[in-house]
Amino acid sequence: MRMPGTGWGSQSFSVARRNENPAGTGTGSAVRRSRAIRRSLTSGRGTPLHVLLPGITLGWFAVAGLMRLTRSSMLDVLGSEYVKLARIKGLPERTVIWKHAFKNAALPVVTFAALLFVALLNGSIIVETVFGWPGLGLLVIEAVGSRDYPIVQAVVMCLSAMYIGINLLVDVLYAYLNPKIRYAS
Repeated sequence: MRMPGTGWGSQSFSVARRNENPAGTGTGSAVRRSRAIRRSLTSGRGTPLHVLLPGITLGWFAVAGLMRLTRSSMLDVLGSEYVKLARIKGLPERTVIWKHAFKNAALPVVTFAALLFVALLNGSIIVETVFGWPGLGLLVIEAVGSRDYPIVQAVVMCLSAMYIGINLLVDVLYAYLNPKIRYAS
C-alpha cells in the first residue's frame, strides 16, 4: 500500500538532508541564505526573520530523520493484519489511519523525537554561538573560555536533567499509545 504524499520528492529530500553535516549546514546556510535574502540575518534578534536561519539550521537534519522513520513505521503498520481487518469491516480510511495505524506507528517516532529534542538542545549551543544569540549555549562557550567550571557543570546538569525528564515522559507516553504496555504498581 502506497501512502499519499510519499513520492520520490519526500524520499530524496529526506535522504539528502539526512546525509548532511548539521554544523556545516548551519554556517553554509547562514551565508547562502543571507545573500539570497539580501539582508544580514545571520546574527541579532531584531525581527522574526532572525529566527529563520537558526531554526533551519537546527531543524533541517531532524526533519529528514523524522520523515523517514514516520514513513517506514506507517508502511509497516499499514500492512499488518489488524489494519486489513479494520478496512474489511468497512471503517473509513481516516479512522483506519488515525485510530488504528498511527497510534501504533507512533512508538518509534516518539522515541526518536524525544532523543532529537535533547540533541537539538545540545546542538543549540553551537547554533547560538554561530548566529550570535545570547543564551545557554553562548554562556557555556564563554564559561569554557574563561575556565568557569561551576557554570559549565550547572549547564551540563540542566541538560542531563532535561534528558532524564524527556525519557521519563516518553515512557509514560508509551502506556498511552500502546495499551498493552502497562507499568506494575
